[in-house]
Amino acid sequence: MNILVTGINGFIGKNLKIKLQNDMKNKYIFATTSDCLDCIKFEKNYYDIDKKLKNENIECIVHLASVIPFSFQNLEFNDIFLPNAIMMDNLYKFSLNKNIKKFIYISSFGSMEDYNNYKMKDYYTLSKIHGEHVCAMLESRGIETASLRISSPYGQYSNPKSVLNIFVKNALMGLDINVYGSGKREQNFIYVDDVIKAIELFINTNNKINGIYSIVSDNNTSMINLAKIIKEICKSESKINVGTYIDAQENFKPIYDYNRAYNEIGFKPQYDIYTGLKKYIEWYVKNR
Repeated sequence: MNILVTGINGFIGKNLKIKLQNDMKNKYIFATTSDCLDCIKFEKNYYDIDKKLKNENIECIVHLASVIPFSFQNLEFNDIFLPNAIMMDNLYKFSLNKNIKKFIYISSFGSMEDYNNYKMKDYYTLSKIHGEHVCAMLESRGIETASLRISSPYGQYSNPKSVLNIFVKNALMGLDINVYGSGKREQNFIYVDDVIKAIELFINTNNKINGIYSIVSDNNTSMINLAKIIKEICKSESKINVGTYIDAQENFKPIYDYNRAYNEIGFKPQYDIYTGLKKYIEWYVKNR
């Protein structure tokens, strides 16, 4: 199968590219809008996708590319939602023109505390949900789609400004680890290797795929436990300070499950938070 993978210079994209380069089952075309030596470089928002891939017989698209905000404060419609929507529209039209068989979209729970009722707090999350609805439009035209909602991914090449990475950096440097509020807020952290495995399963499955799938880990982790685990793995002398700042999501506890992904394509996470962090921190120490 000929597969186009967008956003190959991003966090998940870099990890997926490394894994897929050893896959002999399929032919991959890696794409980005930034510089990449062995990728196709598209214009912003993939305006030139029809021209660049005119002679390619694309059968499947894995859409990772996204305009991601540096902060979820003061997000603007024109800076975040619009470019993501336009990119999705260009891929939608391309998919119909090429009559592709399968479209795999990387979505997110984003800022939705009540994701069943689509209660959103920012334009980035809105753009991700918009993408899911575009996938539904593709399904109505006979193209199989899967929107993969990833919880809180971490691992090699992840955002250095994430809470998890700040904890790791401080622990390795022996600096204080500051936990907001009481530290009881929970997140569902999933190691990037499990995300990559899920994408591979959706690419290669012969089962029909459609709609939204949650790609999450077995258990949530509280902020205070995250700090303690990282400190233990790093053998750090850092002091953990609790309550230094107010946590606006003090009592948040996401309720997710991967039952649908497991039942339909056999996805089950292989890494618990300790095992995933241990592997990631080993990589981080070698590559910092």
